Amino acid sequence: MLSLVALLASVLFAPARIGSQGYFPIDDAPRHVGKAVSGKSWNEILVIREGMTTDMHHGWDSFLGFLHYRIKIGKDGLLALSYTVCFIIFAALPLFFLKRPESWLIVLGFCSLFDLGFSSRFLLGRPFIIGCAVLSFMLLTWRNFTGYRPPVARMAGLAAVIALMAWLAPTSAYLFAIPLLGFALAREWTVLIRWIICISIGSVIGYAMTGYPVQLFRNVAYTVLSGPDQNIFSRMLVTEFQPAGGDLIIFLGIVIVLVWRSLRKKRNREAIDNPLFLNAVCGVFLGLLVARFWVDWGRIAALIWLTKELDEFLEEYLTFNGLKRLAFCAATAVCFFIAVTADVRSRWTYMVPRNPLIYEKATPEEKAWFPDSGGIFYNDQMGFFYQTFFENPYAPWRYVLGFEPVLMRADDLRIYRSIQWTGGNIDSYQKWIKKMRPSDRMVLMFDGGQRPMIPDLEWRLMNVNKWVGRLPRKDTASAAR
Repeated sequence: MLSLVALLASVLFAPARIGSQGYFPIDDAPRHVGKAVSGKSWNEILVIREGMTTDMHHGWDSFLGFLHYRIKIGKDGLLALSYTVCFIIFAALPLFFLKRPESWLIVLGFCSLFDLGFSSRFLLGRPFIIGCAVLSFMLLTWRNFTGYRPPVARMAGLAAVIALMAWLAPTSAYLFAIPLLGFALAREWTVLIRWIICISIGSVIGYAMTGYPVQLFRNVAYTVLSGPDQNIFSRMLVTEFQPAGGDLIIFLGIVIVLVWRSLRKKRNREAIDNPLFLNAVCGVFLGLLVARFWVDWGRIAALIWLTKELDEFLEEYLTFNGLKRLAFCAATAVCFFIAVTADVRSRWTYMVPRNPLIYEKATPEEKAWFPDSGGIFYNDQMGFFYQTFFENPYAPWRYVLGFEPVLMRADDLRIYRSIQWTGGNIDSYQKWIKKMRPSDRMVLMFDGGQRPMIPDLEWRLMNVNKWVGRLPRKDTASAAR
């Protein structure tokens, strides 16, 4: 018991240590918090295409909204809570389903030590991380779904968990179908059929819990099918829709395990011809099309496979208990904590200082460079939206680009793709400039003192790296031109 406590302590304190260094997840977590705090619909936040009227993270945003309005947690607290809760659930849950739980933290710590970006994915504060934890649970307990008699209670429990995930993050629910491929290849037909039943029932219930299941399904289907557009350069897609190969450190770990099994005269076929390994292989190849298939699903299968192999090894060779076991787990916990929290190459402090645009803290002169009420921020960087919306959730303006380009209006999306295609050529912004009204602003983010070479707008440098442009005003002082 004390060994488990030591391992859990390292997991619990890791996010706090990272947060104390000034960590700010520049991804979807800030916009989830901004959405929850603002109380607005996405139509009031983004210049969004017609028909996209539903919240595609209904449960998660509702949960954050409850914490804000009922428990009075501020936006900074919500952001810290988001990445803390998600990381703890992911890193702690498997500990309860292993004979030697330290094996899980050894694998995570090893990957974090040699791949600096590994841990950051699980500290983004997004609900898909809870989905990764659910997948880990499924892969660790899949043998409980075998047998002649259906385990009704376990199936009901899994369906309830899937329903919760479909409610929290409907855009991730469909990914629970990916592990089924590995079980089909492993010919585990009983588990496959029972999981299909659980996932289907759970997804339907979860979507129904949102109150608008049909419209939500249409919007999710549109985003999922349109997001990873294969007709444009992959660099023009959001990062997780771009292709990605497997992790070298995980590949080396698998090779080491297979060699070690051979030296111990153990059959490698048993290790390879099983659902965990086959899911990892499927994730690698599917990830060459869309990164998420590897980083959020195939990689999890590979991690669980490595953990199960290490769990078996520790159980067989490190048989000691008592104080020796406690000392070994404590050493594992300390090494895991250091490997995950060390700010190597500023992986946790790269956003310090953030230099955001905050209307309430701006001077009267600076406020004139923010959009007027009903205005639009014409931005070509999603990072600007995440940060600015988080800092200004009640602001009366909208953003032309939010968290997914395919949600933009068709004409704006064409302009944005042109900007990406030309690498930000000045001429590609002209169509947006022609659409701008006096209440609108354009913002371009880049370091350096030279203003954008767009003479149609007057420009002001705001907070180090943000150039804000507006249509010329007759009363503008010459110094601002």
